[in-house]
Amino acid sequence: MSVSLFSRKDTKVQLAVLRRCLEALLRHVGETRAELEISLVGAARIRALNREYREKDKVTDVLSFPIEASSPKGDRPWHLGEIVIATPVAKDQARRAGRRLTQQVLRLAVHGFVHLHGEDHEIGVAEAKRFEALEKKYLQYLDKKGLMPWDGSLRF
Repeated sequence: MSVSLFSRKDTKVQLAVLRRCLEALLRHVGETRAELEISLVGAARIRALNREYREKDKVTDVLSFPIEASSPKGDRPWHLGEIVIATPVAKDQARRAGRRLTQQVLRLAVHGFVHLHGEDHEIGVAEAKRFEALEKKYLQYLDKKGLMPWDGSLRF
């Protein structure tokens, strides 16, 4: 199992915390052979990706790109996918919500993690409720395990 993180050198996100939390989530859902990539990018890059892959010419906060739908047989590691997070958007969201940047980036990473597992909140009310329940479940798990910097501001 591995979580690869890619970001600019000047990021204010606590990358070790982000990695530790996502590795814990992978273990929690039983994906001990999964590989996951997280890329922290600027507004221009996420806008270009959003335009290219979703045909939406606007900046967004997080995108998910699943690679392999399910774990292969045997011991071979498998690539779950990539989560791309716009740090300028996350920074603004964190400021408005009174959260730390790392908390907001983690929240967005969990959002992407749920997408990588085949869930979609944009297709209907029932699906949106299921999606939100999974996000809450994962954030509560991280909170109970004491794995994230917590000050109570990341409401479930």
